Amino acid sequence: MKLGRVGTVGTSVEQLREFGLQRAREGYNVMLGFETSNETPRDRAVRTRSRSAKKRPKMNSYSPPTSQQPQ
Repeated sequence: MKLGRVGTVGTSVEQLREFGLQRAREGYNVMLGFETSNETPRDRAVRTRSRSAKKRPKMNSYSPPTSQQPQ
């Protein structure tokens, strides 16, 4: 949903349903979903960041020498 209520905290199931029905009556395609997790947005952010790629030691760029062929 590009211009919807995604990420809105505190929207009840009834409010979400009414919002979806209203948009459907206006001719929009509608898909509704809700999350039942007790995880807070902050907890989710910490969890997803901890799954990212591990920090790797910094390496200088290395390019192998090109072979010099006689002309």
